[in-house]
Amino acid sequence: MKPRPYGPFPYSPIIRRPKLTWPSGARVALWIIPNVEFFSLQERPAGYGAAAKIPDVVMWSERDYGNRVGIWRLMEVLDRYRIRPPSRSIACCATTIQSSSRRATSVSGNGWATTKAIPAA
Repeated sequence: MKPRPYGPFPYSPIIRRPKLTWPSGARVALWIIPNVEFFSLQERPAGYGAAAKIPDVVMWSERDYGNRVGIWRLMEVLDRYRIRPPSRSIACCATTIQSSSRRATSVSGNGWATTKAIPAA
């Protein structure tokens, strides 16, 4: 795909596209894809600038809530309605990865942490 000034695809206004139809006449499609991330207390948070303090406990606690509480509440709801979503996870929390693997249609990883990529082999 060659880069273009207007992005990778030709301009296509919604008023000129074919009508989109979903199975069984559904009007809405919902895609649930949890993104579980790990944030280290020992590194500068991305996007907070060079002056960001280490450790930034407030920034860390805002984000770590999802790993410790939020993901488990989401899994309870998904189990209740028998929804098996794909899951995108970073391999830091073994319990979360194992639980996601049992429930999800697929699990993928994109690094060790939001600030570190998996080293090339």
